Amino acid sequence: MEQRKREYLVARICAGYIRYKIKSGDCLIIKPLTIHQNYELQEIYLEAYDRAFEDNLLTDEEVVEMMKKNGFWNDMDERRLEQIPKDIENTKVKMFESYFNSENRETLRGFLRKAEEQLTTTMYKRHRYSSSTCEGYASYYKWNWMIENCTYYENGKKYDWVYDSISDVLSHYQDQSISEYEFRQLARTDPWRSIWNAGKKLGSIFDKPAAEFTLEQKTLLSWSSLYDSVSDSSEAPSDEVIEDDDILDGWLISQRRKRENQTTQSSVEGSISNEKIANSGEVFLVTGNKSEDIDRISSMNNPHIAAAKKSRFKAIEDTDRAIQQGDLPDVRHELQLEARNQYRDTIKGK
Repeated sequence: MEQRKREYLVARICAGYIRYKIKSGDCLIIKPLTIHQNYELQEIYLEAYDRAFEDNLLTDEEVVEMMKKNGFWNDMDERRLEQIPKDIENTKVKMFESYFNSENRETLRGFLRKAEEQLTTTMYKRHRYSSSTCEGYASYYKWNWMIENCTYYENGKKYDWVYDSISDVLSHYQDQSISEYEFRQLARTDPWRSIWNAGKKLGSIFDKPAAEFTLEQKTLLSWSSLYDSVSDSSEAPSDEVIEDDDILDGWLISQRRKRENQTTQSSVEGSISNEKIANSGEVFLVTGNKSEDIDRISSMNNPHIAAAKKSRFKAIEDTDRAIQQGDLPDVRHELQLEARNQYRDTIKGK
């Protein structure tokens, strides 16, 4: 993003409102909700939802069931919607791990872009009828109320809607949304970085209570805090990693998984009080058979154990007979190492 675009967006975010030129040549100001208006808006949303429900509009869950019955959505779509975000996370981690292998890293980036496109397509398919739901109706009603009550002339007088319609102004307002990519770039560069650093020292950023921050202001603050945390980490990545959103995401995911694994490991070790069990080579834990429980326990395995587990399953799948423990690849390998070490000890003893 060019410097002039960054300066414009930072100025707009700090001001907290959006300007819109109308057909008459005047400029309208779309102001943020006050805390009192926001309270009223949430009430309006709930009332609109209840009204839609009483008028027999379908809820989001009911629309999904309707889509399934009519073949517009199926179990494969559901699994894809669940799996693609996991694939995106794993690809970003691999990109971080392949940082010094540019060819592999960029190949992974291509896979990542395709996965993101697939997710967008699947999300569009999932929500294609959302505007016809109770939630969609209430959301549309809420947005229109907000624009109608937050749009002013530059002189401070409320707009009378003589020239442009609410839908025109709403479209402009939504078109001005800032992407995640832009927020991240703003958060780590000037002019915002200088404002952020000075504001932290003075204890004030936007000179108003946090409850009155706009969504854009809160989003920019969140990204700024995240980049501070990354830089202050004892395992902080290089500047090149920080400036690459995909690779930094991979680093963040790796750090999160490491913390989760350590927390789970500590919890399990704390629950194993029997010394005989604690010193065992393998410990089997019983779960409620929920996928998240299984994933949590599996994540405790280090790469060596995970590879051994994978080889065991493959060996079992590749045979049509009962397989003995001693025939499992990792067990056979351990036995061979043990026999080799005993032989070496015997030779040394001579």
